[in-house]
Order: sequence, then structure tokens, then C-alpha cells
Amino acid sequence: MQSNKIHRVAFSLWALLLLTVLCYLGLRVYQGLGFDTSIIRLLPQAQQSPLAEQASQTIADKYSNRLLIMLGATKTEAFKLQQQQQVFLAKLKASNQFTLSDKPFSAEGIKQNQNFYLPYRYHLLTARQRQQLQAGQGQTKQLLKNSLQQLFSPIPAPRAANLLQDPANLLQAWLESRLPSNSYQLDQYGLFVEHKDRRYRIILLEYQGEAFNLQLQQKLIQTIKQAETELVEHNIEVLHSGLLFHAAAAAKQARAEISTIGLGSLLGICLLLIISFRSIKPLILSLIALGSGVAVALVVSLLVFERLHLITLAFGASLIGVSIDYCLHYFCSYNSHKKNHLRSILPALGLGLASSVLAYATQSLTPFPGLRQMAVFSASGLIASCLTVVCLFPCFKLNSHHNSSAFFESFSRLKIGNKLKAGMLFGIIIFCGFAYTKLSFIDDIRLLNGSPQALLKQEEKIRLISQGPSVNQFLLVSGDNWQEVLEQQEQLTPRLNSLISQGKLKSFQALSRYLPSQQRQADNYQLLSQSLYQQQGLVDFFGRLGAPSASSKQSYNLFSNAQHQHLNWTKWRTSQQSELLSHLWLETKDKHKAGLIIVSGLSEPHALNTLQNENILLVDRVSAISDLLKHYRQQVGLWLALAYLFIFVVLLLRYKKSALRIIAAPLLATSLSFAVLSLCHIPLNLFSLLAALIVLGVALDMGIILQESQYQSHAWQAISLSAITTILAFGLLSLSQTPVLFYFGITLLPGIGFAWLLALIMAPGNKV
Repeated sequence: MQSNKIHRVAFSLWALLLLTVLCYLGLRVYQGLGFDTSIIRLLPQAQQSPLAEQASQTIADKYSNRLLIMLGATKTEAFKLQQQQQVFLAKLKASNQFTLSDKPFSAEGIKQNQNFYLPYRYHLLTARQRQQLQAGQGQTKQLLKNSLQQLFSPIPAPRAANLLQDPANLLQAWLESRLPSNSYQLDQYGLFVEHKDRRYRIILLEYQGEAFNLQLQQKLIQTIKQAETELVEHNIEVLHSGLLFHAAAAAKQARAEISTIGLGSLLGICLLLIISFRSIKPLILSLIALGSGVAVALVVSLLVFERLHLITLAFGASLIGVSIDYCLHYFCSYNSHKKNHLRSILPALGLGLASSVLAYATQSLTPFPGLRQMAVFSASGLIASCLTVVCLFPCFKLNSHHNSSAFFESFSRLKIGNKLKAGMLFGIIIFCGFAYTKLSFIDDIRLLNGSPQALLKQEEKIRLISQGPSVNQFLLVSGDNWQEVLEQQEQLTPRLNSLISQGKLKSFQALSRYLPSQQRQADNYQLLSQSLYQQQGLVDFFGRLGAPSASSKQSYNLFSNAQHQHLNWTKWRTSQQSELLSHLWLETKDKHKAGLIIVSGLSEPHALNTLQNENILLVDRVSAISDLLKHYRQQVGLWLALAYLFIFVVLLLRYKKSALRIIAAPLLATSLSFAVLSLCHIPLNLFSLLAALIVLGVALDMGIILQESQYQSHAWQAISLSAITTILAFGLLSLSQTPVLFYFGITLLPGIGFAWLLALIMAPGNKV
């Protein structure tokens, strides 16, 4: 009677708590439950200087809401391409969802750019122009001769200044050299690039809002697809690049995998329960336990974290395969006809839960936000499922069935001799030793990119065609003032140009290319004074044009009067050009100045390493995060070893000599799993080691349940069914297209199977 009263109280309290959880969850769903899809948000912050962190964030902010769309056709269809570009842009503008971010390359933007730099034209020279002017009078005359040829050409070249202001058309060449890439060209329709026999029009778009907002993703992607309908009909090639497309693909993939993993596990479990217990009641109770676990896991995670990642939910779907263990152990124990069966299995449930939660808790110690989410979600869900079994199940009467007892009875009677066990263990060690000669580790962050291959191929093709800037690798030049920063960038320029001539680099963007230092401007003016702006040279030039005799003097006076008209930081900072190039400079709260040099088409990853010094830092976000992955892989390896040691000590206190048998199963199972992956040429990484923590928790559950029940048939039935359901859940993860989930699943799939097999091999064979 006392026991029934305790059960009723526990039932009431736990049911009340679950009702509260469901009400809160319903409220959050009603308010709008937002989820993240960004792979980057799963990762920790790279350990780099605050200035480098700020620079990385500046670039991320610059490009996160931008899209690059390239429309391509053969060169012979250039006119049709221009027409379709205008139709496409008109549709996007009509949606009021996008703004064109290519204003600097529009007719209005080009004019504004020309007007801004016009007063400082005598202080602005390209590297090529400086070389020509330094080469002597021959090259100087060639500059003026080229200008004459442009003027008499049937299709005159554009000029940023008139003949009196800029006889050699130097400003126009300087402005054209400022394009984002050496491959880009400019005409009255905007930017375009030619590759092989095709021409591609470049469209730069911006939108408001987060790329990871699911509703915004669907809305924007749908608008773009509708606008592209006519392009496809006219055989116009369309290429996309931008965070929005990857975020939308990740969201779609995560939603599909949640349904695949969750529903697949659930259907498998339902089938197993019906076959094993031939009753609907165990199935209903199990669904209640699973639903309680997922609901509590969601609420706890939402309270701990601001937003959940969809990958967390996809991984959490595999929680079904673990939390069902407690239900199976309860039902199998109930079927054994033992009195006070709940009390008899409580130690096993408690220790099994503690070992699993400990495994997840170790995962939560990592600095990876995504892994911490998965750990909190899974641990809280397991605790809730276990409490549901303990508090709710005793209030329901079940029918006893023995349909599987004869089969599992054979396991409890199975005896394997010590010599045979020793031989098997020796064989496992030899096998693992051989396989480990082929063991390899890969810590490249690009492993986490689960975007569809079609999208990745588009990105790669865009990079190949446009040679656009890489936002993941750049040089950060710092100084006490802006002149120091600009001068250091100018000193780097010849070395960067040398890399370009060697084919190791395609192009680069630097603040100093748009704002030369005061010293460089003074040198440019002096160089023009000593070469191009000589009275006789100007007289000959205007004479060949048939211009009035006073023209040469007027041109020289304009040059002479502009000697001290430099472009300084204050003027540039307050201009529109500064806003457009805000990603190339930054200023910290302590007034520290820094300029960025963003490179394009780097063919040798280490080519920039030699450029570093105390004021020049190479920021490589991919390498930095990859190094971080390697560091934490090594740390998790150490944590895994410590977890085994700690758990072994705890097991020793309760099970004495049997503790070695219990701990050996997960250890050997993990070793075999790694060996199989090595032989299959699947490299290990941080997520493989984190999966090994899950193998530890599940295999310990098996060993503890068997030990507590003295290896009775109902315990064999429970752990066998548990192994099947866990393999169902985590095995499906190995089919995931999301690399994080794949490495979890592909490690756990053989690991759980080996854990069950080793539990059978190492059992003492006590007869019931």
C-alpha cells in the first residue's frame, strides 16, 4: 500500500511538471520558434587577436547579406544577355525585397566616383604608370601617344577628366584599376567578365534580415526562382553565390533528416515493441516516455540557449534510440514475474542514466556551441524519459508475455571458456594494431560544409571565372595612425605584385589602392612634374590635336596649382567611397588603426606567410578554425581517457572485479569501431571521438543492466532490443549529408554493434 501511495504521488508530481512543460512549449511555438541553420554557429570562436576578430566580423557583416548572381551566355549572344539582365533586374526590383549593391559601377556611381577623385588626379598613379614615368622620356611620350590614339579611335575610350585636366587620361586608368578583380570589366550596363567563349554579367544584390531566418529564406529564394524562369527559357546560364543559398540548402537538408532519422527510429521501435510484447500498451507508454523526453529536452534547451540549431534537433532525433532503453528494461523486467521489479532495476536504471549523462556532460565541456546544445538536449531528454518510466509506468498494469524468453534464455546459459575469450581478445588487439597503421585524422573545417554538391560546384565555378576576393584569408596591417598603415600597405604592394607575376595570386584589394599615403601622393606629383608635365611635351601634344596655343599653358597651370591638393584621411573618411569600402579598414575602441588586404585567387596557401611581421598579420579563418578543431580533438581524446578512468573507479566501488569486464566492452568496441573506419579509409576527427563518448555511455548501460540482473534472460532481451533501437537511430545518422551527423553515425553504427557482441563474449555465463 505504501508503495502504491508513493507511485501515485510521483505520478501526480511528474504529470504536473510535464503539463507545465507542454504549456510553455506551446507558448514558444505560438510566439514563433526560430532555428539556426548556420554551420559557423556550431563552431567556437577562433583564438586570435581582438583586432583580427574584429576584422573577421567586419568582413562577415559585409558579405552576410549580399548575393552574387552571374548570368552567362556565349559572346555572340551578348546583346540577348544584356536584355535578359535588364528583365531579371526589373523583376527583382518590383519585389521590393532586394537592393542593387553595384551602385559604384552604375552610370551614376561611376560619375560620383570620378567627381570625387578628380581634384586629386595629379597625385594618383597606378603601379604601371609609375614604372612608365620612371623609365624616361620614351615611355612618357608613349603615354601621350596612347591618349592621342584613343581620341582618334572610331570608338573613343572613356575619360574621367577633360584634355586640359588630364592629357594622358591617367585618372581613367587609375579608376579602372580599382575594380574588385582584375578579371572584371565595365561597360554602360555594369560589370561583366569573360571566360573562354562566354560572357557573364555580374549582379550584386543586398537584402535586409538574417540569412538564417527560415521564413525570409523561403520568401527570397522563391522570388529569385520566379525571376529566373524567363532566363532558363532563353538558355541563359545562372550561377549563385551567397550565404542565403547555403543557409536555405542547410535548412532544407536538416528538415529532411529530422523526419528521416526521427520517423525512421520511431517506426522501427514501434515494430520492435509490438513484435516483442504483442501488446499495444507498451507501445503507448513508450511513446509517452519518448514524447516527454523530447518535450523536456526542447524546453530546457530553449531556456539555456537563445536559439536552437536545426542540426541539434536532427541529432536529438537519435535520442529516441537511447531513451527507449529504460522502457525496454522496465518491460522485460516486468515480464520476468519478479516482485518489486521496479525496485530491482532502479540501480541499473540509475547507473545507466548516470553513465550516459556523464558521456554527454563531457561533450558539453567543449567550446563548440553546437555540441553543447546537443549535449544539453540529449542529457535532459534522457533524464526526463527515465523519470517518466520510474514515475508513470508503475501506475499501469501490464500483461506478461514470454514469447522471447526461450531465445534469450540461451544467452544466459552461454559459456565461453577463458582460453577462448583470451584468444578472441588477443585477436581483437592484433586486428586493431594492424588497422591503426592506416589510421588518419582530418581536422579541416571544410569537412563541416554540408551544402549540396551542385551549389558547391557553382561557387567553385564563380571563383574560377571571376577570381573574386576570398573573405576567409586576408592580411591585417596595423599602425598608430592612418599614414603608417597606408605606407606599410604600399611597401607590401611590390611583393604582392610579384606573387601575381609568379601566378601564385590573381589580385588583391587594399585600402592604399583607394587612398594613397601622403608620401606616395607627393612622389606621384613629383614624378609627373619631372616627366609628363613638361612645357614642350604639352605643347607638342596639344599642337598635334590642333588645339589653341594657350591650351598647353592652361593644362600646365591646372597641374601647378594642384600641388598641395592632397587626398587625406579626413576627406576620404567622410566620402561615399569610405562607406563602400568599409570592409577594408577598421578602428578599435582604443583608436588602434588597421587596414585589410583581401586577396583573390591564391594558388599556394602558404605564399603569404613570409609577408608577416609585428605590424602585418595573416588572418586565415579556415586554418585558424581547423587548428582549433585539431586542438579540441586532442583535448577530447584526453577527456575520453579520463572519463574511462573515473567511471572505472566508480564501477570498482560497486562491482569489484566485475568492473573490468564492464569497462572493457565499451573500450574494445570503440577500438574496433575506429579500426573498421581506418580500414574503410574514413578519417577520424573531433566528432568521431565525441561519438566514442556516446559508445561509452550506451555500452556501460548494457554492462550495468546485465551485471545488476546477474545476466538473466530478461536483461539480455532488454539490451538486445536496446542495441537494435540504438543502431536504428544512430545508424541513420551515418546516412546524413550533414558531415557532423555523418561522423557521429558512422562511428556509432559499428561501435554499438561491437559493444553488444563483446557483452556476450565477456559474460561470465552464470546460469539462471
